Amino acid sequence: HKNIVEKFSVTTGVMQNPLTIFKAVENFVIFHGRQNLNCKFILAPQYLVHGDSFCPKGTLDEKGVVEIMINAIKHGQDRLESEIGRRGIFKMFFGIGREVSSEEAMRLTRIMLDCDPEYIPGISLVCHEPSGPPEKFIKSFELADSEGRETCCHVEWVKDRDDSEKLTSEQIRANFQEDLPQLLKNLKTAIFDLKVTQIDHAVGLAESPELIKAVVDKNIRTTSCPGSLLTTRIIDNIEMLKIDQLLDAGVQVSFDADD
Repeated sequence: HKNIVEKFSVTTGVMQNPLTIFKAVENFVIFHGRQNLNCKFILAPQYLVHGDSFCPKGTLDEKGVVEIMINAIKHGQDRLESEIGRRGIFKMFFGIGREVSSEEAMRLTRIMLDCDPEYIPGISLVCHEPSGPPEKFIKSFELADSEGRETCCHVEWVKDRDDSEKLTSEQIRANFQEDLPQLLKNLKTAIFDLKVTQIDHAVGLAESPELIKAVVDKNIRTTSCPGSLLTTRIIDNIEMLKIDQLLDAGVQVSFDADD
């Protein structure tokens, strides 16, 4: 997590030209379509415009990246139909990295609104949470909502920590308790100010009966990535997420494709 924004800004040659972007999306569609799944996935075009040795920087812009992705979805669906007789339903949320300014987020949201809603249903607030509290993006979410688009927000972690601070179960659980007030604040902002249709990760939601009720009443979906959270040591045990309790309360919980 700690250097994720910096890593995205460095040209690695991975997914920085039309062919690799196309093949990544097409293969995602085919892989999940063969399992008879329909998927909504998230990609942030702003991270795929840096260029590489095959595609000089400045060749691609965010709108061009989305057009490549939509064509890749359609091509993957065509291949599925010829292979298994089923096209499947695949849509991509337009990810907005939270390190950008409010003005840049508005620019990216307008690009999303200019994309085909059949394939690009809305925006998703992603990436480095400590550098971008959800309050910064209220106007972007209001704009997306006013145009009838879906809105999603990651709520996962609020503080960068070195590996030495996450060595034991006791440390991880203490970190969670330290972060919980801010996690609940971010969840509340996502629910009531951003008016999201989906919360990804939703870490901490199970600790607030009030927010659980709001999520159920507003029919907000949630996703969970236990494997990711264990790997990054945000949790030390899947039971910390209390998924059974969320389901019993009526919360819609699905596992992300990452898991």
